[in-house]
Amino acid sequence: MFVQALKFVAFLGIDKNHLDNVSQIKITNTLSFMVILVLVVQLPIIFAYWQLVGSYALVLNISHIVALVSVLICNAKGHYQAARALLMLSFIAFVSASTLVWPIDLKFPSFILISLFVCPFLYHDWERKQVVSNFVIYFLAYIYLHVFLALRENGGASLFQFELILKVVNDTFLFAAACIASLLIFYNQQQAQTRIKQHHWTLSNVLSKTLPSPLVQKLLLKYAAESPTSGEVTRCDGSILFADIQNYTDYCLQTSQADLSRMLNAFYSDFDRIIWRFGLQKVKTNGDQYIVVSGVLEHHDNHALQLCVGAQEFLRAFENITSRLKIDNLKLRIGIASGELLSGFAAANNFSFDVWGETVNLASRIECQGLAGHIQVCSTTFERCKTHLTFSAPCIRHYKGIGERRCYTLLPDQSAQRLT
Repeated sequence: MFVQALKFVAFLGIDKNHLDNVSQIKITNTLSFMVILVLVVQLPIIFAYWQLVGSYALVLNISHIVALVSVLICNAKGHYQAARALLMLSFIAFVSASTLVWPIDLKFPSFILISLFVCPFLYHDWERKQVVSNFVIYFLAYIYLHVFLALRENGGASLFQFELILKVVNDTFLFAAACIASLLIFYNQQQAQTRIKQHHWTLSNVLSKTLPSPLVQKLLLKYAAESPTSGEVTRCDGSILFADIQNYTDYCLQTSQADLSRMLNAFYSDFDRIIWRFGLQKVKTNGDQYIVVSGVLEHHDNHALQLCVGAQEFLRAFENITSRLKIDNLKLRIGIASGELLSGFAAANNFSFDVWGETVNLASRIECQGLAGHIQVCSTTFERCKTHLTFSAPCIRHYKGIGERRCYTLLPDQSAQRLT
């Protein structure tokens, strides 16, 4: 029960679906929660020694419990800097007031030195001004409380000037040593966080080159806790597109490696920009084959329409590429099918995202038997797009392993431009 409560409080104000669970927020929440528990436990002690501390200690405890609960509320509402400032001020106020209230020396100022080693974990690298201001406040409170205790021990009589100076100098050196150690911890902690962010960026960047971007964040979230491939196969209603270059094999035999590389680079780059613009997801490329899905990882009101409009952009982009590179004998074939899709990782121990199902097979067959320079779709895709786009009359074709199916050719339609 206690562990569950601690986890709940520690994650207040933190997006659990975000990869970077900010440690500063968790530490602030955890410290506040633990101090609240300590203050609650102290309540019976205050009542037991009521004659010694009176009602002052009770008011002190209750007011600081309220203040620390306010810290948790600030974090939960996203006011992180205000929460940390309130935590620091509450801590200083509690230590100072407790030193004044309790007539015996319970070494409360020592807690200020301990807090110096907690500070490095509460602040970001760009919050150095806040760190310095905290240290100044801690130092002033630390020296003041030690002088106050020294005077109280002498019955209110003034210390000899030499003794007072010696005590202040000694406390200053002790505080300075703790500050130096704290700053070293702060520097090392910030360097470690910077390296972690760099590694995270590198890993995300590498994964985004091979996986659809919505899947990358989900994968990174699960990677530390379990096998990244477990439970990743999902069933959904979506649309899939197969694009293939006709006469690609002959072109490879007739052209140089440099020209082939230039054509493929233009092909992939332009198509990648189009799918990003339309919110589509690339599944994979295989030589001249380009496979795209819509509605699988991100919701679209009409994923079939989104994919068809994107396909028209593919055709225009490919025509521009061949015109720019002065290539006459290459044409693009596109086949689209809509329906139930299975998506996930292709094998148990790799990061190759793939899709399966009869809809995938149908789109592949439509593309293979399609017309060069045209987009052909299945009847399901046609039904979902017929009110927005223009299609040819249906034709019946026999597809290997599937049987006879009705397909339609998507005609150039200027109204589709408005959907972009």
